Amino acid sequence: MTIATGHRMIRVNVASAIVERAELELRRPVLPLRSYLGCFWSIATTAGTRLRTLPDACTTLVVECRQSERPKAFLVGPRLTPANRAPGAGHLLLGVRLQPGVAFALTRRPVHQIVDRRTHLSAILRERSRSGGLAQLAVELGYYGQPHLTNEVAQFSAVSLGRMAGRGMADFSNTRCT
Repeated sequence: MTIATGHRMIRVNVASAIVERAELELRRPVLPLRSYLGCFWSIATTAGTRLRTLPDACTTLVVECRQSERPKAFLVGPRLTPANRAPGAGHLLLGVRLQPGVAFALTRRPVHQIVDRRTHLSAILRERSRSGGLAQLAVELGYYGQPHLTNEVAQFSAVSLGRMAGRGMADFSNTRCT
């Protein structure tokens, strides 16, 4: 499938998700991040929105924004089973698919520990802070330091890393740009 995004056409594999009655937008990450990130996506829901995710080997970072509530952020591991969801109207789901190995670099958890699980991003960051913190994570990911990582996260998400870390999680994680 090919989707127009702005002035470009991109190939999209949506075999891992079925999205009904919602506005779906996909964007490729900038070139320097493509070895770490697969695809940014957003879904604006309606009263009739239905999301069906199929088994998928990707891990995703997701932020769920609901009207009159604080955004919730989480890590969604690879799925072995399908899932259905009807989130209701007025929600905005934002996510980024991680390339293989990136989830381990972020969490230090083997993949079998995150399969079919949704983990609050704040819990992961608290765990990481006991084991070296964001400064160590930033260096491991090839950044100059924590401020460099934090600035890049803020540029792409329009939300600071600290604000994103204190939130919860959603269920949709399976849209892929190829």
